[in-house]
Amino acid sequence: MALARALVKKIEPVTGRLEGLEVIDTYTPLTIRDWVNSPRGSAYGVMRSDRQMLSAALLNRTAVKGLYLAGQSIMAPGILGTILGSLVTAKFIVGPERFGKEVQL
Repeated sequence: MALARALVKKIEPVTGRLEGLEVIDTYTPLTIRDWVNSPRGSAYGVMRSDRQMLSAALLNRTAVKGLYLAGQSIMAPGILGTILGSLVTAKFIVGPERFGKEVQL
């Protein structure tokens, strides 16, 4: 926790003082590897390849009607995965025709 607080202090020249910030958890790749059993401690989910895109594209649908998943690791890791997964989920919800009219990428 001391290291986390020191890192927060270090970024304050860029972000400004972060009033009310409370560090509630910290982790390292070793924590993820040992406690979550993620391969090689990856916090960014399962590694994907272009050969898996069709099966990966269906990961946001669930067996529960009307329940969809969005976020990183659904289609790709990190911020890009979050954006792509969210857009694909929105397309499932509103339909491809409406999505195409309202969302200009």
